[in-house]
Amino acid sequence: MHNHHKIPKHMGGTDDPSNIETISIEVHADRHRVLYETHGHWQDKLAWEGLSKQISKEEITKRIQQAPKSEEWKHKMSERMKGAANPRFGKPSTMLGKTMPQSAKDTLRTLKLGKVFKSYQWEITHPNSTKEIITNLKAYCRNNKLCQSSMMYVAQGTQDNHKGYRCKKLIDNAL
Repeated sequence: MHNHHKIPKHMGGTDDPSNIETISIEVHADRHRVLYETHGHWQDKLAWEGLSKQISKEEITKRIQQAPKSEEWKHKMSERMKGAANPRFGKPSTMLGKTMPQSAKDTLRTLKLGKVFKSYQWEITHPNSTKEIITNLKAYCRNNKLCQSSMMYVAQGTQDNHKGYRCKKLIDNAL
């Protein structure tokens, strides 16, 4: 036997005894099926499929993690991590008593200034055999409706071309 919320919690129901009924697993699954078909809430579909053994517990967990989160839910989660509720609250910093090497400080400073450590140039050969040199492969691919990872495979030699384009890395300069 299962306890079923007549008005599900995701629809504003409570744990008040008047909102809970004890029913069989089969009836419980069917109630969630009807709720899903009536209202279309993903939570009811998940309960229905889980209770009727159409999906595994692992699949339920995966779908819950992938479910869209409301602004209210995000706010609640944010509030739960504030102050003493935060698991790191009152604990010393992991850097306490340690000195950051100057090279690491320089690296962070450079990142904060928006500088890039390595500069790559790419030679792009178009399907019509024209060539051009670019410095930002990601932006180039986005602007030309190309897949950046496929262009990287072309540059590495594991793929001959991507949509007729060829790509070759020219320069690897440390700043």
